[in-house]
Amino acid sequence: MLRIRRSKFLEGSLDRVLKCTLEKSLSDLEDYGCWCGSKEGNGNPIDAIDTCCRHHKVFLQLLLKSASCNMFTMFALPYDVTCSQNGQQPESICSENISSVCAKKLCKGDIWLGNCIRKHISDVGYFNKPGCSNYRQTSW
Repeated sequence: MLRIRRSKFLEGSLDRVLKCTLEKSLSDLEDYGCWCGSKEGNGNPIDAIDTCCRHHKVFLQLLLKSASCNMFTMFALPYDVTCSQNGQQPESICSENISSVCAKKLCKGDIWLGNCIRKHISDVGYFNKPGCSNYRQTSW
């Protein structure tokens, strides 16, 4: 699997999505499971949240291979996202002013990740799965 690293300022875009959707930061996911954070990903996902991260990594790889994106446009051009409090749960919304097709898709994919994790946030617990290079006790 291709190791996908975001530039520091693009980490800020994903971090804003996660803070809005989950009230958690990107750093909270760094050592979670086999697929979350900056890891390449290996083995089977340990739970539903790790599965969300795996799907997001696959999405990023497919996006990189698409005609609208390349490594530069995907990770050098930030997107704007706002946090709406109109419903029962906060919701991240991609800005209407995103000019890059790639950045729009990246924004939507990052929002999908936040929403996927939110569906399973109550499943977080202790884990130590063979095949994962990291172990972390989580107490969200």
